[in-house]
Amino acid sequence: MLIFPPPKFRPHRARRERAPSQAGLTITQVKISAGGPFDLVVTFSGPITWNGIDLPMAFQSFTTDGFFDSPVGVIAVGTNWIQVEFNGDTLVGSPWQVIGAMEGITPAVAWPQAGVVVA
Repeated sequence: MLIFPPPKFRPHRARRERAPSQAGLTITQVKISAGGPFDLVVTFSGPITWNGIDLPMAFQSFTTDGFFDSPVGVIAVGTNWIQVEFNGDTLVGSPWQVIGAMEGITPAVAWPQAGVVVA
């Protein structure tokens, strides 16, 4: 009679749930505005409209506060860009990201997206 060792079971690793991505406009450039390092100009791949109320909180930039911040205000809006204000400086080369739907902007902006701030 042969005796085999009991089978070894490998625990299954839990899969990380990813947020679903959203199709839409892409961000073509994020640069520091002429107003200074507290303001960024976000340029899109097509025309946008801002509703004048909601802040695009899903857009975040890494500031001198030491973490990703969301904007605290909208300064100006153009045909295909929006100028947003942060409560910390953003440096050239700092990362930015879009982590969800950018509220107040139509048409929809694709997410997730990421890049770096330029001069």
